[in-house]
Amino acid sequence: MPKQDIFKSNQSGYAFFRLPAIVFHEGTFFVFCEGRYTRSDRSVMDIVLRRGTLEGSNVTWGEIQVVASQQNASLHNPVPIVDQETNTVFVLYQADGTKIYSTKSTDLGQTWTSPVNVTDQITADSGSNAVENFFTGPGHGTQLQSGRLVLQGYMHTGYSNPSGPLTSNAGVLLSDDHGDKWYVGGLVPKTTPGGTGVYTDETSVALLADDSICLNSRTLGKCQPRAQSFSQDGGKTFGPLQMVPNLIEPTNGCGVAAGCEGSVLGFPSPDGSSERWALFSNPASKVFRFRMSIRLSRDGCKTWSNAWKIRCCASGYSDLTQYSANEVSNPNFAIVYENGVFDSIGKITFQTFNLSNVTQGISCCSCCCCTCC
Repeated sequence: MPKQDIFKSNQSGYAFFRLPAIVFHEGTFFVFCEGRYTRSDRSVMDIVLRRGTLEGSNVTWGEIQVVASQQNASLHNPVPIVDQETNTVFVLYQADGTKIYSTKSTDLGQTWTSPVNVTDQITADSGSNAVENFFTGPGHGTQLQSGRLVLQGYMHTGYSNPSGPLTSNAGVLLSDDHGDKWYVGGLVPKTTPGGTGVYTDETSVALLADDSICLNSRTLGKCQPRAQSFSQDGGKTFGPLQMVPNLIEPTNGCGVAAGCEGSVLGFPSPDGSSERWALFSNPASKVFRFRMSIRLSRDGCKTWSNAWKIRCCASGYSDLTQYSANEVSNPNFAIVYENGVFDSIGKITFQTFNLSNVTQGISCCSCCCCTCC
């Protein structure tokens, strides 16, 4: 399967590139990430973009573009969303950990509007969802059939009190006016139906049947697996929190890394039913960030297949998108993911595949489908 390294360390003046997010619109792939000047998560960094033009089965990439930059500021967690009704690509991102900005393009990413600070919109009228700090993403957001824009993220409570407990739970921001204004939607519960406390943070969103959505989240508990919660009302509320132990990630084995981000993507069922299938990607290792893998759900994220390992070496954050949607029986997908030789922070790779690749891969032995370095 074709793959291309589209961001590499020490490129275009940046030391590292992290947290990739991808969307596809009108024949163009948009891959956003953080352009970091140092390795630190709190370093000065910009929001950068590479656009890939799809021509047949080939993708031609443009140069690195700076979408947002502020002097001595840390801009991170870019979340792109395509508004199909207005032909607009939005990007929301975090600034210095406390503010959220939005910028958009209506010319397939050639130009971008001046960033707008939407933090006050989010904190002004949050109802019962008291907002201290809402962190965007990572990964891509989605648009419901109703036109509503849904941006996933997580909310810290206790953030302003350093001596108190810091807790977190995943949730969404919503816009019903094509991105002009944003407000806090639902938050996932902090306990399972059995009463187990679970703090969720980095989360990804999948659009399922009838405008329902699934949030698939990393957990802060060192020995806790990933967790899911579903919304049946377009993201305004979320149902019971469900642990998903077969979505193996570094935290499952109580290893060195306390979990990792994963990406989830809903897509139309190839059998023509009203159910939507889904893909999930993450480093499927119980100890370290290794073994970038893809899993398939045929029942709207309720159950998941075995892992198709596409890389055995170090790999980290990832994001998924669908393209050429007219290929209903064997849809095409693309993944972007962090990877490197000794750790996952070395480059960001773009790779295409189709549903047949997935179904064949998940039925294959774990050693024969894996590529390395």
